[in-house]
Amino acid sequence: MPLTLKCALVARGTFVVCEYEADFYSGSLPDAARKVLSQISRGKGMKTFVYEGHAFNYLVDRDLCFICVSDLDVGTSGPYSFLKDLKVKYTQAASRPTVGE
Repeated sequence: MPLTLKCALVARGTFVVCEYEADFYSGSLPDAARKVLSQISRGKGMKTFVYEGHAFNYLVDRDLCFICVSDLDVGTSGPYSFLKDLKVKYTQAASRPTVGE
């Protein structure tokens, strides 16, 4: 089964820094992800939280939380791989100097 992610976001604490919602899916997943964000454990690592029939896969690293939403039947291997890659790319982008520095 191909990996289909419906929504992804990066948050610092409970503040959402950036988010993505797939064009093909029109729903309230970003809102649901925000609700899940306030409920998840802040211990470092990767876990999955099931909410409203979706898998909210998340990776916590320090004060950052990376979340992606998938169908329950996708499993965790693909979403966890995506989250690791998202963390690396986000960290690299966030550490680049901005114009004028």
